[in-house]
Amino acid sequence: MAYTGNPSTSTPDAVRLYIGDVSTSTSAELFSDGEIDYFVAEYANPPLAAAAAVKSIIGTDRAKTVAGALSKQVGDLKLDYGSNADVSAMLTGKA
Repeated sequence: MAYTGNPSTSTPDAVRLYIGDVSTSTSAELFSDGEIDYFVAEYANPPLAAAAAVKSIIGTDRAKTVAGALSKQVGDLKLDYGSNADVSAMLTGKA
């Protein structure tokens, strides 16, 4: 299930909010419901579940999805917030 916008009443929504997985479309989710449920079961605390989820994708193709959020181009306008090389540092907090 995609993000429903209720992080105060939904633990999976809280985890999704922490990791920025707040798309309302299931096709754009970074993590499936089953994966979010796993991290919630393993780490009852939403911030810890979110940290474990992010740690699980470092160095994978999924991290490239997060990296894609670092820049956006529309026509001649390009906003660049960093490079793909910065993704691991960004996700781990080791900048």
